Amino acid sequence: MLSEFVREVELTPISSSEAHEVASRKIKEVSLYYRKVNGDVAATAGHAPVVTTGSIVIGRVGPVYTPPQYRRRGFGSAVASHVTRTLIAKGARVMLFTDAANPTSNSIYQAIGYRLVDELVEMRFEGSGLFRN
Repeated sequence: MLSEFVREVELTPISSSEAHEVASRKIKEVSLYYRKVNGDVAATAGHAPVVTTGSIVIGRVGPVYTPPQYRRRGFGSAVASHVTRTLIAKGARVMLFTDAANPTSNSIYQAIGYRLVDELVEMRFEGSGLFRN
């Protein structure tokens, strides 16, 4: 499922074995949760390690993924909400990154209590010659 997420959001591809290794490790660390339906994983949500900076504890939710055949049934919302509550129970201020152009995921996150605080723009300077040895 992790490799499906990576492919769908156009991140650097990973192999099936890498995806399996990462997912297995995160499940053992109790930082990846999933919802099964009829034996299939219908949605998954994870979180990064909790970080403490000064007196603030920060938890970042992600990735959150629901395969196309299970979308619009609330499975992704349920696991994202569960991970969020888990981090809050650890005393964390919780954040996540989402695609600003995806109204579905944004409405789901707002429904479970998230609000837009800031926007991030990713820029790539490929072949610009700015960083030469």
